Amino acid sequence: MKGLAIAVIALALAPSSLAQVTARQGEPTQREQTEFHSPMVLEVPLPDLTRLSLGQGMLISRELGRFVCDDANLNGSLWVDLRKPRRGEEGKAVLEFRGSVHVRESYDRLVDLTFRVKGSEEVLGEGVVRKLDVEEERTRPFTARVAVSEEGLRRSLASEPGPTVEITVNVKDND
Repeated sequence: MKGLAIAVIALALAPSSLAQVTARQGEPTQREQTEFHSPMVLEVPLPDLTRLSLGQGMLISRELGRFVCDDANLNGSLWVDLRKPRRGEEGKAVLEFRGSVHVRESYDRLVDLTFRVKGSEEVLGEGVVRKLDVEEERTRPFTARVAVSEEGLRRSLASEPGPTVEITVNVKDND
């Protein structure tokens, strides 16, 4: 018993062989934000959508959150999904853009989003989200459906610089 007590004391006094944890003050990571007044226009390159099957989607951008328009921004990621054409949309590629809008501490906002899919100089299709009601310090999801000419999209994907989606953000106070 006396031997056990001596062994415990010896272990307690011996230098620790375990790795030491250290801590230090790091540099805060702040995303640089660019401020705009309404309307704000963002232009984002579209990836090669020919790899998608109906119902599949792909990430377009993770960078849109750093652009702020009157306290509102597209929060996080913007995705595009390839959807089945509805009646009247035959011969069209239907793109559904999805993401979310965040309003920082300020006032409740009504946000209109216009999505224009553009070829070199022509507008291939347009979709609008109207009066998205976003309370301050909240985030609201959205989807915008845009039907574009399949042939125009193929031509645009084959050319340089390729197709883009132009996103116009209009923000109003929601009194």
